[in-house]
Amino acid sequence: MVICFNCSPQTKETLDGLVAAGGYRDISEAISAAIENLAVIHSEMKGRNAFVVHDNTVDHNESVRASETTPESETRLDPAFMQYAKTRTVRQNLEKTSRQHSVPLLFRIPAVPEKLPRLAALETAVRPPSATIPIENWIFGQFNRLLPVKATCRALANLTAGEDHEPLTEIANTIAHEAVKLGKYLSDIDESRNASRDDLVAVAFPLLTPRDSKAIERFENQFVGAINKTGKISGLPAELKLIGIDPEHQDGVLLTEAGLKFALLENPLLNGVQAEKPWDKFTPAEIECLLEHIVKHVPAEAFAYRTILNMVASGASTPSKLDDALLKVSKPESKSSFLSTQRSGAISRMTDLNLILRTREATRVSYSVTSQGQAFLSSKKI
Repeated sequence: MVICFNCSPQTKETLDGLVAAGGYRDISEAISAAIENLAVIHSEMKGRNAFVVHDNTVDHNESVRASETTPESETRLDPAFMQYAKTRTVRQNLEKTSRQHSVPLLFRIPAVPEKLPRLAALETAVRPPSATIPIENWIFGQFNRLLPVKATCRALANLTAGEDHEPLTEIANTIAHEAVKLGKYLSDIDESRNASRDDLVAVAFPLLTPRDSKAIERFENQFVGAINKTGKISGLPAELKLIGIDPEHQDGVLLTEAGLKFALLENPLLNGVQAEKPWDKFTPAEIECLLEHIVKHVPAEAFAYRTILNMVASGASTPSKLDDALLKVSKPESKSSFLSTQRSGAISRMTDLNLILRTREATRVSYSVTSQGQAFLSSKKI
């Protein structure tokens, strides 16, 4: 069915913005979603004069329940709903409530505490800037995505805000089970965008299937963490020095100062804020936060980024060429399969940070250094 209507320049700009944000395939889908949301709102109001919208709310049903008890001072929608739709807050709400699934509460920005929460100490391995770090000492290649780390930092900010103590085993299990719900939400985004293989945002989250019954356990070990017999934490958040042992409870963990800062920053996928490109997983502020922290406190990761960027810029622009170049910073006994795993993991993390662009043509993959990657190499900080 085709319906024509008068559209003001402001309304057209709003529609273009919704499509550009990546939540809708085209203007037709955005209009359909807006009409469906308006119908839901009118249905839920049922004679009430107001409907509450919260900036940091993703779940439509929570807003409906809150409208019954929220004081008159709260932001409300009156019959002039479409006029309010021009505002940033309501545009974001339209995008968020158009999805069947929502971001679990555990992964939303925590309330700002009255006092700074307890934090883990930030331990840094000191290495001379010119020291070569063998590829065997880089972060393990299977730790290959950074969005799950963001989710874990958010979850820990919420779970460790009070005085209660839970061991890491319980915390990791809680986070991993909630990550299943988040994975479904992100998978819906991938499907709505018809995302390509390299632009998928649900990768590494535990999507439970009969063939993958250990997805939760894998997420716990790789993207939350576990404490080994020597009292050290394994997993990507610990490798990046974003979490550490709770000094008062040796079976528990806390965020480091960098982990808390990273957790509190808004995110395009967890908060619906605008990214530079629809498929970006992080805002420029998040990327800057992580890169500055890595340069200062995670020398092996900083060395990996610098090494790979220089090699790609020098012509090692395919997986095989890059593997050949990486042999120079590996031990003679290292197997090619391990080398490929290390390279693939580092490339994936660098892609998340917009340092490397990965291009795929059929089965051929090539790498190029982005402007962000060039800026990283030229920075005096490294």
